[in-house]
Amino acid sequence: IRITGADQAQYNGSFVINEIVGTSGNSFAINVGVGTTAPTATGTIFAFPEGYGSNDGVLTVDNENLNGRMVPTYAGITTVLSGAVPNATTEDINVLNPATLDINIGDYLMIDDEMVRVKTTTNAGSAPAVMANPIKVFRGILGTRATTHSADAVVRRIHVAATELRRHSIIRASGHTFEYVGYGPGNYSTAFPDKQDRRISFDEELKTVFSC
Repeated sequence: IRITGADQAQYNGSFVINEIVGTSGNSFAINVGVGTTAPTATGTIFAFPEGYGSNDGVLTVDNENLNGRMVPTYAGITTVLSGAVPNATTEDINVLNPATLDINIGDYLMIDDEMVRVKTTTNAGSAPAVMANPIKVFRGILGTRATTHSADAVVRRIHVAATELRRHSIIRASGHTFEYVGYGPGNYSTAFPDKQDRRISFDEELKTVFSC
């Protein structure tokens, strides 16, 4: 994260969050360096994501560290969990003040390093229907890993861009496989060495290639 606004120079700069402290208040611990003094931080202090830059973070088989390595496209909602997510299988999450949030079915939410997609959002027993806890979600979306989350973990709605991936063509025309070009039409039936009975000249080779 990038910290700015502190009156003390040692508290301003880029730091790695080493630990989430406690279960409320969204407190975290960072290492600002080794020194002989620890002045009280004063000023109007803000902490920002680093953005599109090189971020620290260990990548392992069990943890891709998405929050440290990637910056999702923010889609306008930030809140926190009002209760812990106790396991990796429950569909229910509880967020702070859900009635004030415009969360809709199909929205993608980022909770720590896990991405979820909203399955249901409204309390059917109320009239008019209002958003209420628990919100049901699909867990571990788009290759992220479902896991537990502590109360007050940050929840952000993110925009997932539809991306079409294409592979290169695997079509191989015989006339384009020049290493096999031989006599006649230049296809595989006449191009292999065991089909040859003489060494063609350079002019004959050019005629064969350009006629394919």
